[in-house]
Amino acid sequence: MSKRTARRGGARDKTSKLRDWRVIAIAAGVTALVIVAVVMAVGGENNAEIAALVNGHRITADDVRAMQARNELVYGEALGPKQALELLIDEELLYQEAVKDHALSIEEAEQELEAQLAADDLTVELLKADLERFDIDYDEYLETFRRELTVGYYLAVAVNVTEEEARERYDQYASNPELEVPLFDEVKEQIILQMEEEILIRLLTGLRANAVIEYMQSS
Repeated sequence: MSKRTARRGGARDKTSKLRDWRVIAIAAGVTALVIVAVVMAVGGENNAEIAALVNGHRITADDVRAMQARNELVYGEALGPKQALELLIDEELLYQEAVKDHALSIEEAEQELEAQLAADDLTVELLKADLERFDIDYDEYLETFRRELTVGYYLAVAVNVTEEEARERYDQYASNPELEVPLFDEVKEQIILQMEEEILIRLLTGLRANAVIEYMQSS
């Protein structure tokens, strides 16, 4: 009987999307601005119908449509409203957990934004000018950036896997005589991603178990 080759990859699921979810638009570039423009254009109405409450925080039907638009632009795939709502719930739970440790201030977020712009030889003034073309308020843009940057920093610590931990997992695979395991360097990144997803699933499961989530409409 031939040996089975250790699995190297898999379909992108919601945990992998959350893992690399940082900011709707990190800073610069036409694509980033278009994503922000679409998301802000379809979401954010104060009188929007409430889809769910997450520990008292409102998620609206407009937020759901914004998530669908973002997913299609970033990943090139359609996302159903129920899936979009569940992703928004997960994101809100992660944000609420992240701010327990450290909620980035607007000033800190703007400093990071300026640094990321400078890395692309751009400035806040140029960004503001481009945002104005899309009729996007800079302060709203910055607040979106701040929230998602807060979660990004939190996940970088909470869902961190070291090379040593990945090596331990690899050794477990390698000890299985039924598996044909490639060299560690060939699969290291995939093992790390897999372990990160496992950590994130456990984290979200725990957050959901301790949260008060109220669904207000059929989505």
